[in-house]
Amino acid sequence: SYFFAIDFEMLSPVEQSILRVVAQQSTATSDTLRGTLRFDDSAIGAGLDRLADLAYLRRGPDQSFLLRNSFFRHWLDDWMRDHDDVDNVVTQVHGMPVLPSPEVSDDGPLETIDGRYTLLARVGEGATGIVYRAHDTLLDTEIAIKVLRPEYCAHEGALERFRQEIVLSRDIGHPNVLRTYHLGEYRQRKYLTMQWVDGQTLAQLIADEAPLEEAASVGIALKLSAALEAAHACKVLHRDIKPQNIMVDRQGEPFLMDFGVARVLGGPGLTSSGVFLGTPNYASPEQAGLQTLDGRSDLYSLGVVLFEMAVGRRPFLGDTSQDVLTQHKQAAPPDPRSLRPGLSDDLAAVILRCLAKDPAQRYPNATALRQALRQLG
Repeated sequence: SYFFAIDFEMLSPVEQSILRVVAQQSTATSDTLRGTLRFDDSAIGAGLDRLADLAYLRRGPDQSFLLRNSFFRHWLDDWMRDHDDVDNVVTQVHGMPVLPSPEVSDDGPLETIDGRYTLLARVGEGATGIVYRAHDTLLDTEIAIKVLRPEYCAHEGALERFRQEIVLSRDIGHPNVLRTYHLGEYRQRKYLTMQWVDGQTLAQLIADEAPLEEAASVGIALKLSAALEAAHACKVLHRDIKPQNIMVDRQGEPFLMDFGVARVLGGPGLTSSGVFLGTPNYASPEQAGLQTLDGRSDLYSLGVVLFEMAVGRRPFLGDTSQDVLTQHKQAAPPDPRSLRPGLSDDLAAVILRCLAKDPAQRYPNATALRQALRQLG
């Protein structure tokens, strides 16, 4: 139950609310959830997708949503009995004043936050908030600011994840780890200040240009392995390495970001909790099997990313998240040369070693992987 509590706290307020409704009603449709919860339809839809990816929910024969894990369902029933004031908390979140989202204008800056951060342009939007390019007038430099959605601003579990981002990026201190600087508040809305990267996510780059040139794939993986080397030296496991969590600037330099589900080696949350954390398409076999993790799990995930860069698709495809997780645990990966003739034997060998089912057959650590990739350059 201790690990269920840790994992549940790492979910967003929307995701927690969805699980509570499904637990209370035994089953719930999308329409029921949208009619019950006081969140935007888009936020509920995104929450359902993520909970399905994390294996909290499954579809019944009538396409309604059910809790997948019976042990978690019993734990959540007990949790709700001990937290009968939770509905009041949700109501307070939706009743709080909201910082209007500035609109992009061609006539000049959008708004200045705390008299210091001038918003210049809206550049993206995700489940947790809206991202802006901004100018830090005190340090005279460009940064990124994420203005958090209202439901995250009063949720201590979600805010703790953002604080973890700041601490871990500072402690790791590697040039290929995206820095998160500060969690602030302005007009009762929380915001994060982060390093500005003029570029795009690796997911966008793959979608536009895959397969990448072999030298580019190796170069990106080399820098990311160095970032993991630094993280693991600080006893930090990322646990969610995927192209969406990697920014690439216009010079091709990658930046690993989003340590929101990271864990410190030897700390709570690294052993089986009955709930999957991560992203199924990039999960290691031991992660998919809810087993104890170490740094070699991150190397497997990086191997999946390297496979996707070099080939243009992931090694395992399936109709459901569970199908993909099962393949990660049981199926041999395809030889990348069968999907991209002309790929070098040496790069294929590095990829396949990363994707070994048994962690003992992978590179022993990020240093060894970095050295192997360097020899390809």
